Amino acid sequence: MMAGIWQQFKQDVEHEWERWNMKKEPDNPITSLNRYIREAERETEKVHRLTERQRRLAEEFQYELDEAESMLDKRKQQAAVVKHYEENELYEVALREIEQYGDRAQKLAAMKKEAEEQLQTIEERHEEMVYKLKDMRLKRMEWMGRENIARANYNISKLYQKDGCEPEARFREVEHHIESMEQYHEKQYEHSTFDERVARLEKRKTEAGQEKA
Repeated sequence: MMAGIWQQFKQDVEHEWERWNMKKEPDNPITSLNRYIREAERETEKVHRLTERQRRLAEEFQYELDEAESMLDKRKQQAAVVKHYEENELYEVALREIEQYGDRAQKLAAMKKEAEEQLQTIEERHEEMVYKLKDMRLKRMEWMGRENIARANYNISKLYQKDGCEPEARFREVEHHIESMEQYHEKQYEHSTFDERVARLEKRKTEAGQEKA
């Protein structure tokens, strides 16, 4: 039963690892990378859970091995006792169980070793996935910075080149408009001043004529 569990677990790990390595990065850089990072986070968490399962499995092998070795030592001691008292029937039972527990301990030791080696492999792969995830997050930060620069350049370009006008041409246009307004108001002021002065002179002339009369 434990061997079947172990085989199923190995298949699950290999399946997750293949899915991780077969993924392809989509076309749209930042949007696709965000989606890929979220998916990678989920896959990394799955492998983390598989790692914990594998660790518990290795611990269970160790527990079963300890039990088998304990029973093996116990039967050896009991065999020595019954042999001393020439209890042949009990001695034969003890020998059979010594052989059984010995075989079981040997198999469990091999399975435990395989489980620990596989655990190390899974942990290394999980660590690799974690590093890949960190690299993707750094790449996202790099791309976001480049995107910010690109957007800033675009906005500046749009500001200065709206309607096809270059910045210098737009400034000259504004400056010309201001100068035209200044000239207009200066002329208006001159006309107004001229009219006022003439009106005062005409008034003085009228007043002088009235005094003579």
